[in-house]
Amino acid sequence: NESDAVRAGIDYRRGTRVLVNTAAGSTSGYQVVLARVDIGGISLPNVAAVVLEGGSPSTPLLGMSFLGRLKMRHDGALLVLEQMH
Repeated sequence: NESDAVRAGIDYRRGTRVLVNTAAGSTSGYQVVLARVDIGGISLPNVAAVVLEGGSPSTPLLGMSFLGRLKMRHDGALLVLEQMH
């Protein structure tokens, strides 16, 4: 959402304005490319993202633009993410 983007230093208004359909309905946002996303020991460059206007979702979500570049496997009840080299 907007406040998360501002906190992360993302100038999202330089992105492309888009209309997004979510589970809660339609809303406006901005499509951007993040220079790098670092989560745990995983670091990926040039990740496409959408910053939604307003305060939703309250928790940032990982999309397939990030997850689709990883190996995913189940280890019991855990989903293990591994960076492909």
